[in-house]
Amino acid sequence: MKTPVPRIDETPAELKRLLDAEADAQKHHRLQALYLLQTRQALRERLAQPEGFASYKAIWQWLQHDYGLSIAYKTVHRLVRYQLRAKLKTPRKSHIKKP
Repeated sequence: MKTPVPRIDETPAELKRLLDAEADAQKHHRLQALYLLQTRQALRERLAQPEGFASYKAIWQWLQHDYGLSIAYKTVHRLVRYQLRAKLKTPRKSHIKKP
């Protein structure tokens, strides 16, 4: 049985400040995870927009560019697909001769 995620009392701004100041790699990764969990409201809003994202790589790049998160692609995929239960808005490409 999965245990629920504990409540995070720090604000995203506090977590970002701590993340930038942390030198220890293990603590840095933990802070990144907390920051990502705390800011997933912004990700959820962006996924709800009609244009959405074209790929999980686009989401990964958006998180890196806008929030400065250097997290694994696999983590982004799991968060978006299984925790947020969101699907990409663009369909897969199809052959032009296919009816």
